Amino acid sequence: MDLNVQKKCGSCSRVFKSDEDFLVNTFRWRLCNRGNLWLNCECGSTLFLEKDTFPWYSSDLGMSEEAKSLFNSLNPKESLPYVPFELMNIHQALENEVGNISQLAKLVKRDPIFSLEIISTYEGLRRCQNKKLSLDSKNVLEYALTFLGLQHIQELLLLAMVKQFEIDTRVFSTEEFWHHSKLTGEISVLLADFLTFDDSFSRNLIYIIGRCCDIGKLVGAMIHPEKIDEIQNTVNDCNNPMTWEVAEIAVGYSDHSILGEVGAVLWGFPTYVSEAIRFHHNPPSAKIEVHNRELCHLMCLADAVAHWVDLEPHRMNESRVDEGCQYFNITRKELDTFVEKITKTLAENPSE
Repeated sequence: MDLNVQKKCGSCSRVFKSDEDFLVNTFRWRLCNRGNLWLNCECGSTLFLEKDTFPWYSSDLGMSEEAKSLFNSLNPKESLPYVPFELMNIHQALENEVGNISQLAKLVKRDPIFSLEIISTYEGLRRCQNKKLSLDSKNVLEYALTFLGLQHIQELLLLAMVKQFEIDTRVFSTEEFWHHSKLTGEISVLLADFLTFDDSFSRNLIYIIGRCCDIGKLVGAMIHPEKIDEIQNTVNDCNNPMTWEVAEIAVGYSDHSILGEVGAVLWGFPTYVSEAIRFHHNPPSAKIEVHNRELCHLMCLADAVAHWVDLEPHRMNESRVDEGCQYFNITRKELDTFVEKITKTLAENPSE
């Protein structure tokens, strides 16, 4: 079926005329809150389609069968928020200002939470990599933008967006969630260096992925806050301590890894991020590209070590830790030594 519209990519000049054109070699489809669709051409550029001009699109496009099933079981009152139109405008505008740091800074400042997320990421990476980067308060945003690069800035925009979604829980704390998120990101980088992890994944990117892994808990908190509170109460029970995954089973709730995939795909996170989210607690089950499966193993171990460093041993899945050691060919003693070292490093370089 022809679409009565013709779209041309402004970067590579590819022409889209039919439904099939839009479904071949495109990715990261995300619907904004005004009903418009944003997607990426194979060259990486972001394309914009007006409301009601994309009958071929479905919100579960790109989800695994498990995630599709869960997503389609939600009733309208349980629907997740869509990407804000204003943030997608910033996302696309960023592409037009590559290399112009002062103009990028002006765009970023349009959203204060986004600005803070970039600076926080910059400082987090400085902390875990122990680099002497300038912290001149007047120009810190410009330094951060230069250090991170466009790709990572755009991913941080999505993370900042998620931070702005309303969460109505009474027990589950978003403050504690983001603390663990940041710690996992930092430990992901330290662990990648310790394991001499694949350099094709930049440490900046690894940090951002580490921060996103548990996003499914926020997805659950948005649609079923009372269930997430029940899980948190179960985890907090001193008489019967358990991991979050075991608590999910105990209260009869969905796996937050699958919930995380739903949110990641719906909001347009890259495939390697949604896969890391989906398999960060069970990387051996990931039937995906080897390159990305290694990333899932790294995130699984980093998440466990973050609980270890935070003195939450009951939140660690010991069998996953052992699997991680075996996968990366290190001994538990070597990991113990690593954890002791980074605990000291992070204590000496506290978050600012």
